Amino acid sequence: MVLTKMLPDHFPDWSLTEAVGGEDALNKFESEAPQAAIVDVNMPDIDGPELAEKLLAIKPGFPITLLTANIQKAVRDRAESLGIGYLSKPHDKDGLQEFLSKSGGSNGNSL
Repeated sequence: MVLTKMLPDHFPDWSLTEAVGGEDALNKFESEAPQAAIVDVNMPDIDGPELAEKLLAIKPGFPITLLTANIQKAVRDRAESLGIGYLSKPHDKDGLQEFLSKSGGSNGNSL
């Protein structure tokens, strides 16, 4: 994933925790307490919007952005209805910077 390479190079104050799917992400969310989440729209077990709903049920207001190669109106509308953002693939440093700065952007943050 490009994000895995981009984050340490451009955002060294943030650490990255990867999950193989939505269920894994839920488990890691509870055990690692990240400060923000970038969630792929298409995952093997739970799609990104459904995962976002579950994360927000656990921690309302938690900063989440959806990541997708195809920002369709339905994806934008779903993200907006959940109160979360979205980034298109390929993502750029500026879009990621904007999300991270809104998510707290200080030393020791985890994603």
